[in-house]
Amino acid sequence: MRRFLCAATSLLAACAAVSAEKTDDDGSYRMLLSTGVGRFSGDYGQEENTTLDVLSFNARWYLKRAELAVSVPYLRIDGAANVQWIDGQPVAIDSDGASGERHKESGLGDVVVRGEYYLHTGTSSTPWIIGMLRVKLPTGSESKGLGSGATDFEPGLSLIQRHGRINWMADASYVFVGENAGVHAKNEVRLGGGASIPFGTEDRHSAYLYYENRTNRFDGPDRRSISIGASTAAGQAKRLRLSASAFFGLSNSSEDVGGYVTVGYRY
Repeated sequence: MRRFLCAATSLLAACAAVSAEKTDDDGSYRMLLSTGVGRFSGDYGQEENTTLDVLSFNARWYLKRAELAVSVPYLRIDGAANVQWIDGQPVAIDSDGASGERHKESGLGDVVVRGEYYLHTGTSSTPWIIGMLRVKLPTGSESKGLGSGATDFEPGLSLIQRHGRINWMADASYVFVGENAGVHAKNEVRLGGGASIPFGTEDRHSAYLYYENRTNRFDGPDRRSISIGASTAAGQAKRLRLSASAFFGLSNSSEDVGGYVTVGYRY
C-alpha cells in the first residue's frame, strides 16, 4: 500500500496544510484536481487591517515514487499594508507600523510547481523521508503585490513518523530568492513541525496541528504562524476530498487570522 503526502494547497495557500494532510492510497489513483478558497486578515504592523482573498486551482499527479503538483492562484488584496503573496502565503514587506495608502488589487498570483520524491518508505520504526523541490514562477504582478517578481527555487526535506495513532511531521527547506525580488531581498530558511491524527471508519478523517517559522526575505521579523485543520474522504472509493484549515499569525510579518477550504476529486 502506497502513502502519499497530499498537497491541499501548494499554496497552495498554506504550506502547513501541504505538509500536514497525509493519506493512505492503494495505488489506484493517478491524479487529484482541487479548488481552494481562503481569506487572510491582519494589520501587519499597520494601523488598519489588510485582507487578502485567494482562489486557487490545483492539479497533482501521482507517480510510482514521486508526485508532481501545479497551483495557480487568483488573488484580491484590500488594505494599506505592503503585502505580497509569496509561496502560497501573505507576507508583509514592511512591518514598521507606518501607515500606507489603502489600495485594492486583484489578479493572477505566482504559479507554483512542486515535485516530491520518496527517498525512503517509512515503517513503524523508521520515518518516511521525502525530498521536495518547489519552483515559483513570477506570473503575478509585483507592483500590485500579487507576486514577488522573481523566480524562486526551494529544495527541502520532509520526515513523517507514525507512532501509534499519531503521524509526527517535520520539514525544512531553503529558498533561493530570485535576483529581481527586490534590492534587499535575502534567501529564506523555512522550518516546520506538527502532528496529524486519523480517525473515523477506515481512517477517513484526520486532524492536524502545525507550526511554521520562515525567515523574512526583507528586513523585519520572521514569519511565524500556527495552523489547525481537518480533512475527510467521502464516498466508498474515497475519491472526494474535503479539507479546512485555520491560521493564526505569531508575528507582524504574518496574518492575524486566516482560513482556507479545499475540495478535490481523485481520478
